[in-house]
Amino acid sequence: MTNNEYSLLKNDTAKEILALSRAENEPRKRIRLLAASLFLEGHSRTEVTNRLKVARGSVNTWVANYLAYGLKGLNTKKNKRRDSYLTLVNKTQQHIWGKKRDAPERGTPETI
Repeated sequence: MTNNEYSLLKNDTAKEILALSRAENEPRKRIRLLAASLFLEGHSRTEVTNRLKVARGSVNTWVANYLAYGLKGLNTKKNKRRDSYLTLVNKTQQHIWGKKRDAPERGTPETI
């Protein structure tokens, strides 16, 4: 399929998406919306990459997400944080150890 055939499949026009990108406060989402808008205007993915100065793989992912899921595919996903290797007991012990380390010892010049 060509870009024009894709644009016929989507209800959103390039101008509507461009307007959404201008109103968007989050910079990363704004770039994704711009990429989708440029793609719907008929620019190739390589042209979008060069124009927005982003990686081609990113543009490919954004366009694919837009084509598969619409505007919802361009939303920011919540960052998954790595789970801690420490258990609650370890964290408590580490906290207590830190307090003991920072507290002055009895009989030192600092406490007299």
